[in-house]
Amino acid sequence: MKFSMLLACLTLVFGCVADSLAQFTPVVAKIKIRHYRTQSDGKEEVVKVREGFYYRSSAGDEMKTDFSVNENGERRELGKSHYVNASTGKIYSLKHNVGKAELHQKIQSPRLPRTAAGPDNILGEEVINGLSCVALPVINADEETIGKFWVSPDVALTVKREMSLPGGRHVWELYDIQFTEPDPAKFGFSSEYTVDESKCVGCE
Repeated sequence: MKFSMLLACLTLVFGCVADSLAQFTPVVAKIKIRHYRTQSDGKEEVVKVREGFYYRSSAGDEMKTDFSVNENGERRELGKSHYVNASTGKIYSLKHNVGKAELHQKIQSPRLPRTAAGPDNILGEEVINGLSCVALPVINADEETIGKFWVSPDVALTVKREMSLPGGRHVWELYDIQFTEPDPAKFGFSSEYTVDESKCVGCE
């Protein structure tokens, strides 16, 4: 289900400013994603499990890819990734099985690290997978809080997200986090991919 989310509590810093040469902290991490369904007795049941990988370069490029995991722990590749090209400000959804890149958004470049907003917006503090994080709300277009996410201010990294869904919730979390430069080959896509810009927000 798609939400028109206003991440009002996260300051997204884009554009040419005095510290435009600022670098991101490079990251190599694993992703775990769990979909929970609330049963009639109020207990939660895991109904979908996904795992994946997260890469962020010191230049700000990002790649998130994931795969499903069945009851036997076996992986099934989904053939999809989320790619952010920091130098162009373009954000793509990649469908590897059909060689297609959908351009969803173009932001002003250069892309700079984002930082947590002021203390009025902070819901609490927590250490998650070794990182000190602050919790911030996710607010939809109707100004309703529909979840929260945890940001580590020290490295400007979203470590965990939790969203309320009809009948359950969705949890996305980074773990096994290492602060090392990823292999450049982890980013981007082949020039042979078909690029669809029909869904792009912010494209001229």
